[in-house]
Amino acid sequence: MRPVHALALCTVVALAGCGAGGSATEATTGTPSPGPTTAPAAGPTAGATATATPTPVDLPDGLDRDEVTLASSLAPGDRETFEAARGADEWVELESEGAVETFGDLGYVYADGRLWAVRYVYGTPAYLVDTANVSDDERVVAYGDLSTEQRRLFDRVRTGSGCCPGPDQEGVELPDTVRYDNETYLVESGTRSFAHGAIDVDPYEPRPTVTEE
Repeated sequence: MRPVHALALCTVVALAGCGAGGSATEATTGTPSPGPTTAPAAGPTAGATATATPTPVDLPDGLDRDEVTLASSLAPGDRETFEAARGADEWVELESEGAVETFGDLGYVYADGRLWAVRYVYGTPAYLVDTANVSDDERVVAYGDLSTEQRRLFDRVRTGSGCCPGPDQEGVELPDTVRYDNETYLVESGTRSFAHGAIDVDPYEPRPTVTEE
């Protein structure tokens, strides 16, 4: 960009010569009167170039500044996706390859004075349940014997409110058959894939320190 600025400066000088009455070659060749001089400004800031003040970031021990992205530096569309995923109970699906390039390798984002951890997935486990007749020797688990997280996942799959575990249900699995309300449900498992992947954003929590015994 420096050559462009130099060309612009030369153009301004040439135009100034034309505005003085005649071309530059017709100007008087006498010794010009010295113009008023301006003393340089006093103080330590004289001649200093203004620079942007970096946003202060308080990082926990073990994290490097290069691993953290400021939310203010995200593109508007990516910033909206980030905001939608903050604390959401469901995976937030990405809608473009550009978003994949942004969030695919994004580990941590600093926003509103705190650190947020970003997780990207391409697919998640998925479940389908339906009533079925099973043989007498089939192992059937009563709904009441499921854990709280298992019941929560079974209910969302059974009612059609969701087919896959949410970000906070990772690792929750369902048995092959469940007895619920005098009905036996057969549980089928698979994988749900997202066209461009999905993200989850949660407040950063330090990993627990493993102590050797």
